[in-house]
Amino acid sequence: MKKLNRVVAGFICLALLVTGIISGTKNTKADTKIPDIIYAGHVQNVGWMNAVKNGQTAGTTGKSLRLEAFAIALKNNEKSMIQYRAHVENVGWQNWVNSGSISGSVGKGLRMEAIQIKLLNEYADQYDIYYRVHVPNYGWLGYAKNGAIAGSTGISQRIEAIQIQLVKKNQAFQTNGAATVTKPSLSYQAHCQDIGWMGSVTENKTAGTTGKSYRMEALKINIGTGGVTYRAHVSNVGWQGWKTTGQVMGTTGQNRAIEAVQIKLSGNIANYYDIYYRMHVAGMGWLGWAKNGETAGTTGSGIRAEAIQIQLVLKCNTINRQGAAYYDKPAQNNGVTVGNSTYDNKVTSFLNDSRWKNGASWTGNKRPMVGSGNGTGCYAYANDFMKYVYGISGECGKGSIPFYSPASIKSGDIIKVTGSQHWFVVLYRNGNQLITAEGNWDGKVVVNNGAYTVSGNTLYRNGKKFRTFSVGYHYR
Repeated sequence: MKKLNRVVAGFICLALLVTGIISGTKNTKADTKIPDIIYAGHVQNVGWMNAVKNGQTAGTTGKSLRLEAFAIALKNNEKSMIQYRAHVENVGWQNWVNSGSISGSVGKGLRMEAIQIKLLNEYADQYDIYYRVHVPNYGWLGYAKNGAIAGSTGISQRIEAIQIQLVKKNQAFQTNGAATVTKPSLSYQAHCQDIGWMGSVTENKTAGTTGKSYRMEALKINIGTGGVTYRAHVSNVGWQGWKTTGQVMGTTGQNRAIEAVQIKLSGNIANYYDIYYRMHVAGMGWLGWAKNGETAGTTGSGIRAEAIQIQLVLKCNTINRQGAAYYDKPAQNNGVTVGNSTYDNKVTSFLNDSRWKNGASWTGNKRPMVGSGNGTGCYAYANDFMKYVYGISGECGKGSIPFYSPASIKSGDIIKVTGSQHWFVVLYRNGNQLITAEGNWDGKVVVNNGAYTVSGNTLYRNGKKFRTFSVGYHYR
């Protein structure tokens, strides 16, 4: 901290020398020389950089380093002629500070996202102050003036550098465009079976329904600034033509489901943002995120989409896409819809094999057919699943991560309940519904689509609390 104070004090002293305060001179309206404005920046992995002045760059460009703090020196007759403040990551707008003080943060690893600077006292009457910031993807933004915001808020965009300049009051100055980056507003609206048009939702929220088995039939997308184009793959129709902001894709009044969509940005917004979207599909739940015109949903099997989520993400950022966004001709196996990932393919083969398919004989004394566990009956079925799908030999639970609450159940788990011990496999989890397979249920294999459900920490079968949850095993 002492080093920091020495650095700040050093460029403040330089500022005082330049403006003539130390030598006893004053800046008045009669002065023809515009005072020098001195400033310095504190940069990620660098610390305080040398002070600069009069429109020079404080900070860095082309290095992807955040500017974490800055300070400005501008006094006259021992009075501060300037105030400034920063909008800081996880903090928001800080309080205004005067000449020589630090705005932002040091040693906390937080980026500055926006700044405001204004003149005080007689300087506010004599001069205008212009300032601009350098941000990822956009480069140098336009100049803000006299307390206006430069930078961005609410979109996690770091400032990398700043430039500050004084000019005589009302003197012409080229501002070079907008001084702020504002995230465009995004909303979308779904038309659903038996409901019609639902209310518009905003970014990353769900349009449509889940858990009701209603098809999504049409969709409209609106972006406040910039452009978006989109199209739908509709049951018994195929791919429709491209639509633009506010137009309807899909159909209404025809009882046709949207099965897949493609969405992409157009115009200037496409230079700075990616658009991500994902579909909730019957029997499969939420698929992964597609982006920028990729296909989300399914084609080839007439499987309805039920809901959608859409979000805008700055190009400098990434998201977890959470698996495949699109399946072409996903298979239907024993009433279970599966995709075409490695796990999905293994499940498909397992369910189609006559040894483990729905309805196959599986009694309480049945031993594993490919697994090497010592149990029988329902345990043996789960043990075969572990070996067949994951290639793991040994007792159930080997090579897994155990958990002890139904709330943690996910696709691919093996579950044990007590109070009359029973083992079963969770093929897929779709919201609170489980798609399961189990041996020795009334002496046979039973593949259930939704018979098992989860509510909080309670497991249900056919709407009734099901025994006592003992342990589950994650393999994925």
